Amino acid sequence: MRPTRQLLSALSLPLLVLGCGGGGGGPAGGGAGPAPQDATYGKDDFQYEDPHPAQFNPLGNQASVLTTRDELLMINVPEDPATARATLFDDIGAGAGVLGEVADLVAPGQYRAAAAGNLDDDADEELVLVRIDGGALRVTILERSVGVGYESSSEFTIDSAGFPYREARVTLGDVDGDYRDELVIVARRFEIGTGTGDVWVRVYDDPSDGLGLLATLPLPKTFLGFPANDLQDVQAVVEDLDGDGRAELALLAQRSDFPSTSVELALVDDAEADFALLEPWFEVQANLDPDRTASRLLASQIDGDVQVELTVAIFSDGVQSVRSFDLLDGSLDVSPAKTLLGPAPSFFAFHPERAWDAVAFDRDADGICEVALLVPSGEFGSSKLVSWRWDGGGWQPDVELTSLFLSEDDAASLVETDDDADGQSELYFCRMSGSSGSSTKSRLSQRIDWGDPGGPITNSWTSTAQSSGSPYPPVLVAGDFDADGFAIRFTGVKFTSLSDPMPMVVLSAVPTRAGISQNYDGCETSYSLTTSSSQSIGVTTGVTASVYTGFAVSDLFDLFGVSARQTIAGALTTTETQSFTESFIQGYATDFSTDSVVFQGTLFQSYEYEILAAPDPDQVGAYFTFDVPVESRVYKWTVDYYNAQVEPELRIGTDVLSHTIGDPTSYPSLTELQALTDQYVGWRTSDGAPLTVGKGLSSNKLGIELEEQSTTTDERTFDVTWEAGFSSGGVEFGGSFGLTNSSAYSVTVSQVSSYVGLVGDIATVADFEAWRYELGMAVYHRGLTADSSNQPLEQEVGVLPYQVVRFWTNPTGSGY
Repeated sequence: MRPTRQLLSALSLPLLVLGCGGGGGGPAGGGAGPAPQDATYGKDDFQYEDPHPAQFNPLGNQASVLTTRDELLMINVPEDPATARATLFDDIGAGAGVLGEVADLVAPGQYRAAAAGNLDDDADEELVLVRIDGGALRVTILERSVGVGYESSSEFTIDSAGFPYREARVTLGDVDGDYRDELVIVARRFEIGTGTGDVWVRVYDDPSDGLGLLATLPLPKTFLGFPANDLQDVQAVVEDLDGDGRAELALLAQRSDFPSTSVELALVDDAEADFALLEPWFEVQANLDPDRTASRLLASQIDGDVQVELTVAIFSDGVQSVRSFDLLDGSLDVSPAKTLLGPAPSFFAFHPERAWDAVAFDRDADGICEVALLVPSGEFGSSKLVSWRWDGGGWQPDVELTSLFLSEDDAASLVETDDDADGQSELYFCRMSGSSGSSTKSRLSQRIDWGDPGGPITNSWTSTAQSSGSPYPPVLVAGDFDADGFAIRFTGVKFTSLSDPMPMVVLSAVPTRAGISQNYDGCETSYSLTTSSSQSIGVTTGVTASVYTGFAVSDLFDLFGVSARQTIAGALTTTETQSFTESFIQGYATDFSTDSVVFQGTLFQSYEYEILAAPDPDQVGAYFTFDVPVESRVYKWTVDYYNAQVEPELRIGTDVLSHTIGDPTSYPSLTELQALTDQYVGWRTSDGAPLTVGKGLSSNKLGIELEEQSTTTDERTFDVTWEAGFSSGGVEFGGSFGLTNSSAYSVTVSQVSSYVGLVGDIATVADFEAWRYELGMAVYHRGLTADSSNQPLEQEVGVLPYQVVRFWTNPTGSGY
């Protein structure tokens, strides 16, 4: 049973007038005073209307896998269907043991392709297998059933119509925007010796919608304009290339044009656009040897923007070539081709399809992908796995990852995965070995992980796969098939919630002496700008996650590692969800009679999720919310009034403001404030001759201008995470933390900000002699510790950060 929720949004707080002026003479009090009854701090003040349909949630899918601990499926590709062998290995965290073997996974057949994806609304991924059976294609969908294992949930046959199928590929992706993957199958059929055959690309709906045929893309007539039997290879990837939430298709074809071959690329729009051709066929590379060329089409994030890029890798006659394509504003942006000579010509230079491979992978968990190239060599031990990296203008060789072992009778494949939920890719290299015609083949799989490039290969195992004939590259598929990563489900519950007040700056009242002839109207504390600028302080509020009472926020925080945050960021882009709000503040002031706090209030749209899978079984079944900021407003209250309205942990305590307004002796000394600005990021007025309150009818001014302090951006920025100990997401029941950038909100102060204290003169000689005092100003970031150069070190745990403007005094009059 889920705990009862207690929302801060139930508060409705009167709002003070935002005036900056001061009052008249006489004793100063710290009370808040009356507030307008029609001004409140509540959800209804924001007048937000949800633009999304009732079933919408920011992750798109009803169920989402945020962090994977991928299993690995390996299928050998035999000539004899009876010897088909498939093995499903568990993830490394579970010991990489065998989860399933032939009887549980596959029927006899010549397996040619497999893929994993989200075909329904649960948390685990499904497997799609394609095999050739009697010349026809058989497509099988395997799904995990608790307590049963993996079993066929759907199967259909694609007849050959007299021409047997020889090759097939399958890939999955959401082409119709229903958050379930469709099947995209590429198949080639021909009758040996007749020159008769064709190649087609077909799109089938997801099983929930009946696996119906959505489209057939007849490549020879509709697109390519050349005979189908001239197509040596066709590949497809399915990816949202234009950011509209529905995946497009990218097609790569190797076309034979005797005596050479060319590699060509085209883009096809999504189902809503009726699979219209987005980009005509583009020649990636021409004049290649038709018998010595292999290519790979990859989709990945290579440059850090919001869109996925396409990369084409080619291995031809021992030469590697990599080129990328980006769909920008409806046009294809093409990078220069980068080529690099491979090893000396060998058996694999004549048969690159046997062992050359390329995959996109994230080597350093930064969300930016590199390309791993398997470069085979017939000399045992001299094959290489190398990495190439995008440098902004093209691809460049990066590092050699490791050496691999291949002989001329081997066939090999690569696959990228994250089997340990660390956000960094691992690679699996799998080879089929055994001389041509032998009755025994061996299959060796190697897990390649690294702290540094070229690190050791770990967790290798060998199993025997009996198959006669020449080996084909094994089919490798990675996916979280048992949902032991981090998976969640949208419950359908959503509501608006109001954040706790987010303090940005606390303004101390300038020191005055109550009950004397001091010019109180001339007293003020303010911050503003020294030059024209759009803001003095800017606040960015991001998407947060909030937990229920009884479930530690630190436990949930640990689940949202690099990989989960990358998945969330991608989902927010796909669903076009606003991931942050920004507020900008020109300046505020407070008079002599009050200390004031300037804070931000943010309205969130909160979506409730249930944890379906987690490494810790105790976390399964827990509920939390994603809180998406939709609107922010800025307020100024007196500190006393603010403290009366908020929870104790949010109050501005005596550790921040310890003085009594109207009593200069109650303010801290120079030494005490100096200790604060030495400990925390901050600035003080000059340590030279201090300012003395004036005698007369005017005012004296002291201040700090950050432009004169040569400040850095780091000095002028502070963030709030869950460690601050309060719920920035608007829910009080366990705490919140930032998802999109690890912080709930970030405050940046302008480099041209100015902090000013105006101190009214004392009019009469008697009052001046009795109650004069010296004073200075300091500004610091509460809780943000600093080194000797005033550069930030760390935010103190459990301390809510904000900027504080304070004064020190040295009473020198005879009346003290």
